[in-house]
Order: sequence, then C-alpha cells, then structure tokens
Amino acid sequence: MALPCTVQTLIAALMVIAKAHLLHPVVPALYERIDDARKEQRRRRNAARGVSRKTLYTYVANLSAFLVKASGNQAQDVDCAEIAQAFIAAEPRSAHRYFASLPSYQFHAMVQFIAERNLADARALGGGRKVSGLDELYYQLYDFIGAEPPQAIADIRGYYYAYRPSLSALPKILKSLVQIERKPSGAVGYLERMEFNTKQDGSRRQILEGYVLSMAREVFVITRDSNTGLIQTSYLDIELRDAQVRENTRIMRMNGRYNGITFNATQARIFSSGILLEAANDPASRAKNLWEDSILDQAGIGLNHPDDLPDAIVTRLERHGYQRPKAKREPSRPSKK
Repeated sequence: MALPCTVQTLIAALMVIAKAHLLHPVVPALYERIDDARKEQRRRRNAARGVSRKTLYTYVANLSAFLVKASGNQAQDVDCAEIAQAFIAAEPRSAHRYFASLPSYQFHAMVQFIAERNLADARALGGGRKVSGLDELYYQLYDFIGAEPPQAIADIRGYYYAYRPSLSALPKILKSLVQIERKPSGAVGYLERMEFNTKQDGSRRQILEGYVLSMAREVFVITRDSNTGLIQTSYLDIELRDAQVRENTRIMRMNGRYNGITFNATQARIFSSGILLEAANDPASRAKNLWEDSILDQAGIGLNHPDDLPDAIVTRLERHGYQRPKAKREPSRPSKK
C-alpha cells in the first residue's frame, strides 16, 4: 500500500526536507519536482491546486526553526517522524493548514524525491502514528476503490442528528447524535451515540464507531457497534448544502440506507432501513463528548412517534421503506379536575 497522505506523514516529509535543507539547499529541486507533478495533473485536465514556491519555503523555514529548537541544535541526530509529532502537538493549526494546502499528488512527489535522494526511509514517516491497526482499514478501502482520500473535509465535518426507524420499537423513529471528524491518522472518523430511556421501551446506549468515505455526491459509512461488535454500512446521498463564505459549503442533509445485522429486531436479523442525517447547529450538541456524555438532555433524542417529528423527516424515511401508522395517534386528553 502506498504511504497515505495524512497530517503525520506530510509534516514528517516536510521535516525531512527541512532537516536536509539545513545542510544543503534542496528546496529548489524539490519545488521543480512538485511543480512538474502539478503540470502533469493539468495535462490530464485534473484540478491542479498546490503550494507555491514562496509557500513551500515558508513551511520549510518554520519547520527548520522548530527542528533546531526542539533538538537543541542537534538537528541531524533526530527522528523526523518524532519531531513531526511534536510539531503537530505544539502547532496543530499550522500542521493542519499545511496539510490542507498541499494536495496528495504533491505529497507523493515529495516522498519520491526523499527516497531518490536517500534523505530518509519513506516507510518510517508515519512514526508512532503510522497508519496501522484499525485506521489502516480506511486507507485500504480507498486503495481498493482506486481513489484518493479527501484532502479537505470542511463541508462534511461536524455534528449531525441521525434519524432511522427503530429496529425494536416500530413504528417509532430513533434520533441520535453523530460526529464526523478527522482523526490524528488523517482518517475521517464517524462516531454516533444512540441513547434512550423510557418506561415503555426500556433503556439502551449504543456507540457506533467507524469511517466516512466520500466521493462527489455519494457518502459511504462503515461502523462497528460497541455493544455487539457487529458491522453496519450506510449509503448516503448529499441532499442539501448551505452556502457559506465564498465557495465553501456545509453539508446540511444526507439521506440513504442503513444496513447490518442486529439482535434487537423482532423478525429478521439482517436489516436495511432508511436513515437521514441533519446538521446539528445548536451549541449544546457540538459540546458533547459522544464517548462520555449522555445526550438525553438534547431535544427529541431517543425514540419518537412519527407524529412528533417534522413531516419532511418521516417522508424521507418513507422513500426507503418506512411505513408510518395509517391512523394518526390520538391526542392526549386533558385530565379532568
């Protein structure tokens, strides 16, 4: 598998260049290499954004200064992967800005340049955060489909409310809270907390953890249930975006199908149902640690009768097979005094 372009591997590669540049000016030759890569992208009529010569010099100068200070003027004796981790911890905004501005094709040209000049073992750039174990699956999936992981995820990252038919208490609809965020390895992670506590349906808490793969208008999610270890998949269409500053947008709504195996269904263990994700814009939801914090204090979290939800939500779930009760629920009568 090719070395994935992550925050860790990118900063480590730049740190190798910064270390080499302290002894000999390698940046001019490196820039020629990554600029040739950009011209090749343009020849193939691909979008070819990338860093300028001035920006590359700025990045290398900043990393050189950090390298000298962190190593106590012993820069040639340090492990660049370890120093890269220290830089990411000390300057996370700068690290992620470098990562967002330098596309993967220029990163791979840089890694090839490092290997050809024997500046470092490119396989060691991942360091302590090398992509192995669970997060390796994210990059293997992109390799499998022959695509590059996204560089920027500003449009999809954030919190969402998820709506799906309950598997154990139909016709009720379960509302939960989702966080989509980039992980330290560079993988785009998916974390969802489901929770309800009612006298009629009992109490339950589930955590779904996994990855988000996005291509154009389609989004694929693969998760694992923390309670059962079973795997779920979701196939989502991006339905609504909210225009922000300039050309940036934020995804406001995604809908599609949610599939898996469950022990909670009243009939078949294999299920496929609709799912809807709506952007959660309230500050309280965005302050939640979904591993630790209960979400029962959020409005509507848990099991809901369809009559208690906006019709637009129920209608979208009906497109994927959900059947709402034929008769509307009787309104509760006021008690007599």
